[in-house]
Amino acid sequence: MAEAQQGTRRASRSASAPTPSVARLVHYTTDPGGATRAALITDVHGDGSTADLLIFNQVAPYAHPLPGVPFAEEPTPGHYHWPPRA
Repeated sequence: MAEAQQGTRRASRSASAPTPSVARLVHYTTDPGGATRAALITDVHGDGSTADLLIFNQVAPYAHPLPGVPFAEEPTPGHYHWPPRA
């Protein structure tokens, strides 16, 4: 059954998307205006795309945890996505 679930995980992301893993840096979109924050993956859920994040605030010198954040290919409010390649 684990193999079947892995096949489902791969299908839910594009072939070019990296696999989320602990300590990877991602972008988190905070609102419909497209504000984006840097975030660190602290845990990946069993579905392979939902993750717990540590969101870094641009104003204050602290970060806050945000559990259960879904992945999106494009910037989408309430979701994380991979930063564009430089």
